[in-house]
Amino acid sequence: MKNQIKSLLISLAVLATLSIILTGCDNSSGPTTTDLSEGSGYRIRMSISEDTLPSGGSTIVTAAIFDETGQPAADADDSVAFAFSDKGGDWSGLSDGKADLKGGVALATLKWDDPSSGETVEPSRTAWISAAYRGAVAKIQVRLVSVSF
Repeated sequence: MKNQIKSLLISLAVLATLSIILTGCDNSSGPTTTDLSEGSGYRIRMSISEDTLPSGGSTIVTAAIFDETGQPAADADDSVAFAFSDKGGDWSGLSDGKADLKGGVALATLKWDDPSSGETVEPSRTAWISAAYRGAVAKIQVRLVSVSF
């Protein structure tokens, strides 16, 4: 009976965490969430705490992983790989570009500093953040605000 209650409490905690993570919105700044990744097998739903990053800004990147039955993926030896498509990004919370999966969720923080300077200042732009787990891949966009803005 104790194990059933413990299991129920863990399940409720995971569901509460996922509901908070997955309630992103599409406004000009603040949280943003992607649709589930495509393909069979595992699915990934990504969210970011900020969808616009000025130079020196950061965002918390969350990848919620679901198995083929739609349940949160079990903790595993495999980790979730995160990547950033632009220069100037610095991750924290990763080991070799990967984050541990706990309760079906992996988290990392991306800080972006505009690497351009002087006469070679680059314009503001959009970049991609991606997450991969056991063949499933998901991407989400983030706007980068140049120091020239």
